Amino acid sequence: MSNAPIMKMLAMLLATCLSVAWPAQVPGAEGAAYPIDWDLYDQLLSEYVSVGEKQRSPVNMVDYSNLKKDPRLQVLIDQISSYPQSELKSRDEKISFFVNAYNVLTIKVILDHWPVAGIRDIGSWIRDAWDIPVIEVNGQKKSLDDIENRILRPMGEARIHFALNCASVSCPDLRLEAYRAELLYSQLDDQVARFISPLGKGTKLEGDVLHLSKIFKWYDDDFDEVGGVQEFIRERRTDITFKRIKTDLDYNWDLNGY
Repeated sequence: MSNAPIMKMLAMLLATCLSVAWPAQVPGAEGAAYPIDWDLYDQLLSEYVSVGEKQRSPVNMVDYSNLKKDPRLQVLIDQISSYPQSELKSRDEKISFFVNAYNVLTIKVILDHWPVAGIRDIGSWIRDAWDIPVIEVNGQKKSLDDIENRILRPMGEARIHFALNCASVSCPDLRLEAYRAELLYSQLDDQVARFISPLGKGTKLEGDVLHLSKIFKWYDDDFDEVGGVQEFIRERRTDITFKRIKTDLDYNWDLNGY
């Protein structure tokens, strides 16, 4: 009797066992399990981002030169890029994922063009840094601009503007921990509080006029759902009184790094 049938059965059994032990992982495969190691992101932030100051402005400074050498960053980028967005079920999961993705991929854009003095030095008049494709969503390549304006902003959460970091001095700071769905609301509130605090870079009181970051001008419409920019500020700065606001603070686009 030939051993061929027996060998064929053994081969099929081995293939079945291997497929169970090491399931096929095709980037972007629908329903595939691709956990993102946000603890890894926390580690990278703790090692390469520190509270500092640049040009008399408080800034969480990024050590881009050394971060570029760390292979763990690419691991995190690969995890984010291959994660099936269909696995994001709740609004908080979507917001936390895409805010983290935006911030990590902004770092990637900076490092892909390193060294650079500022994010606005990247690209050309045809396509700037925010228009460079950085991730695939539902099979389509998306840029930082897409993530912010066509994924996050339609969710109606004005506080995201204090979580997204544009790698610049005047931006809301890169948070020293990953955003997580279960902590999202407290994390966003904290980001707002830090940005518009007396020591923050988002507000400056002069007489009865409160000068605000231009972020409030650029995204003015997003605050309509919370009563407008002025009401948004009044609810959070009960320590001061002002009659009017001006969204005219200088915006420093210099890099938030060494």
